[in-house]
Amino acid sequence: MEGQAATALAKMVTPAPVALTDPSGALDKDAVTIGRVLEAIFVMAGDRMVDQSDATTIQVAETCATGSHTTIPGGVATATQSVADQNTRALRDEDKVKL
Repeated sequence: MEGQAATALAKMVTPAPVALTDPSGALDKDAVTIGRVLEAIFVMAGDRMVDQSDATTIQVAETCATGSHTTIPGGVATATQSVADQNTRALRDEDKVKL
């Protein structure tokens, strides 16, 4: 670029602040929350043992609620998976955890 004037390739711009005037969809009164999903699971399941399908359902619900692609350590999905694993190893029904 010898002999040529340098030209600006980019311009730094600071956007104007955005005011939050409307709550996000997660705050709508009809929003599906992890609590509502868990309540529906427990109502539908009745009084039966926690199994792998319950753990998977809760993991999907938690993933959708958090927007993360991993389970939260110590979260509801992790705890449910642990219980489902425990129930798989339990020899007697009375040793299994129910919903």
